[in-house]
Formats: sequence, C-alpha cells, structure tokens
Amino acid sequence: MANEDKPPAPPELLKKMRALQGRLEQALEPLPPTVEELRNELRRILQKAIRDEVLQTPPYSATQLLKLESAEQSRKVKERGGTHAIVGGYKDIPRLSGDIDPRKKFIRDDGAVIHFSITVRESPGQLELIAYDFELYHPSRVPIWFVRFDLNQPGHHNDRELGLRSHVHPAHDDLQIPGAMLSPAEALSFLLYGFRIRREAARTK
Repeated sequence: MANEDKPPAPPELLKKMRALQGRLEQALEPLPPTVEELRNELRRILQKAIRDEVLQTPPYSATQLLKLESAEQSRKVKERGGTHAIVGGYKDIPRLSGDIDPRKKFIRDDGAVIHFSITVRESPGQLELIAYDFELYHPSRVPIWFVRFDLNQPGHHNDRELGLRSHVHPAHDDLQIPGAMLSPAEALSFLLYGFRIRREAARTK
C-alpha cells in the first residue's frame, strides 16, 4: 500500500512521469468484453500452471480462491470507481512465514505465494481496467521478500502527486519505480512462470 504522506514529486519529474504513464496506457492489451470472461481467462491460466506443475494449489482450490465481487458487495470496489473486482487469494498484509497450505493460497512450486486483486468497470460489450495489485512473496524472504505490481485508480495520490499510477514495489512497500501497465493475464502469467532465479550461482557475492 502506498504511503499517502509522501511529498509530491518535483514539477519537472512529475511532468516526465505523467508523460510516461500516458505512453504506458496506450500500450495496454485489450481486455475481454466481460468480467466473467476475464475471470475465465485467469482460471485457465491457473489451471494450466497446475498441469505444468508450477503451481501446487489443487485444481478445485484454485477455482475456489478466484472470487468475483461486485460494487454492491465491496466498499473498496465502489470507492475505486469500479463495478467488479476479481480477487485471487486474499492479500497477506503481514506476508506469512513457514509452511503454508496450498489449498488456501496460490503456492508456486518453489514455495512462493501469489495473491492479486483486479478492479474493473463493466459496461455493455466493454471492460475497463481501473486498478490492480499483483504480489508474489517468498515466506523465507529468499531470494527476495516480495515484488508487487500496482496500478492505482485514476486520481489516486500516486497518480496525482507522483505520476506513478502504474508502478512496481521491489521488496519494500515504500519504494516505487515506474512499471509497465500489464493486462491481468500478463501479470499473472509472469508471476507464475517468470520472476525466478535462472542461475545456479549468483554473478556477485
């Protein structure tokens, strides 16, 4: 979660960050036309990851963990200006340690935990991406504690004062760097199959 007490970015930096955010928005992959189709797309990605043995969570549990909420059910969805949210496992604010039941969380084959939420606005034949957060964390804090991809709703403090509506948290909740604006399918696929150590030994000690 972003720290609302951060001072605004200097004017020149804010101008550059807003220009960058504008370019990132133009590159966003189109979404499926309905929230139900988006949820089905994410479900297929999760089930394939289970078949590929990169996700330990059982098929039935994965379906149960992928929830659809409406603005009538969720105050947060309504406050963000969305009509629906898709929630993939509820967020672990303290980030759990030790053994975690893969029936209750999305657990990768290396023990990393994935959770996410997506807020969208659905209108006839169109789905608009309002906000998301996709986080992966290692309960052992090795090789990294966590990484989170955030897209804040328009007008959020990070958008208004920092020009960082779309950003990445590199293992610290109060550190933000500009990040690509990803489609939900891209973000989930990357956290399942990417963001892994690819070498047996580090380049530097």
